[in-house]
Amino acid sequence: MLAFHRHRDRLTTTLQPQEAAILRDLASQFIDLVHPLEHARATPWHGSPGDWSPDDRSDVDDVADPALARLFPDAYPDDPDASGEFRRYTQSDQAAAKVEAARVMIEDLAASDTGHLDVPLDHVQAWLITVTNIRLVLAVRLGVTQPGDQGLEHLTADDPRQVTAEVYDWCAWIVETMVECL
Repeated sequence: MLAFHRHRDRLTTTLQPQEAAILRDLASQFIDLVHPLEHARATPWHGSPGDWSPDDRSDVDDVADPALARLFPDAYPDDPDASGEFRRYTQSDQAAAKVEAARVMIEDLAASDTGHLDVPLDHVQAWLITVTNIRLVLAVRLGVTQPGDQGLEHLTADDPRQVTAEVYDWCAWIVETMVECL
């Protein structure tokens, strides 16, 4: 994949078919991860957050996957009730926006079967959101919690995390080259 460059009202690049396939697959997997949260209920409730039954809370507080917890962090880490309340009314919309951004990226990639990719300027934000979200998920899977604590540069070729680390770095490069064009 070549670095993005700006051409009038779009960002363009050339990518190999396997690179396009990897990006489409990552965006599709991201949708599969986040899509269930898009339908979380925001039902009205009366009383305090502590009065919610477990059934009422399960679909909005289910962030057992550390990647989902990273994508949808607690708004009030020191106040679980307030954080649950915030999640209850915002997570569904946040998830829907993330899914829509990923779908935009997939559609742009589907239109690039010749190896030439054009990303209209009004789609760039969707790309940046999606690639950054994918990178956050990869960071969790790699155990990266702070910038600089990765140790990924020391992975050996036989380490099963090596390919994931390369994709993680590639995603950072994609975001960087897109931002430089703006």
